[in-house]
Amino acid sequence: MPFAKGSYSGNAVYAETLRKFKAGEQRKLIYRVLREFEHRPSGIVLPAGKIAKRFEGTRIHRVAWKIVRGLYFHHHQTYLAPDLPSGLRMVLPGQEPPPDFVGIINEPTHGQYPGVFDYRFATFPEVNKFHYWAMLLWDRLLLLFTFHDPSCPCESCTAKRQNALENRERHASAAP
Repeated sequence: MPFAKGSYSGNAVYAETLRKFKAGEQRKLIYRVLREFEHRPSGIVLPAGKIAKRFEGTRIHRVAWKIVRGLYFHHHQTYLAPDLPSGLRMVLPGQEPPPDFVGIINEPTHGQYPGVFDYRFATFPEVNKFHYWAMLLWDRLLLLFTFHDPSCPCESCTAKRQNALENRERHASAAP
């Protein structure tokens, strides 16, 4: 929400959050977000007008991965395993996307409400069916998600699948 401010839909989200705060609603969540900002992280004095923002990376990854998996099913009618190895990068307002984003920029967008949520994706068969997804939230925050096809034969993916299978078997045998 703090990065949403500055776009039409983002300003509406921001205003609604402030309204709820003033009305005494969702205070725990709002305070949790506010604690992510620090004027002196670890005692470091930042330049005037600068503030540090911490992220709950695991939580953001989990939520974004659920969205990608749902959209993947919508487009391909195939489920992606929750433990499929994947990577997430965030591009904040004012930052330049990484150079590899150029490979997806000409793909069609799929969001029904692009000012709120828009996304595009591409698959690169020549790289073990590498998948690259880009999601734009509130016209301000870009989430870039990458993963190999579930059937990827590369050594890294095979090892990760084997490890995930062993973990599932261990959890299943430990269950009462």
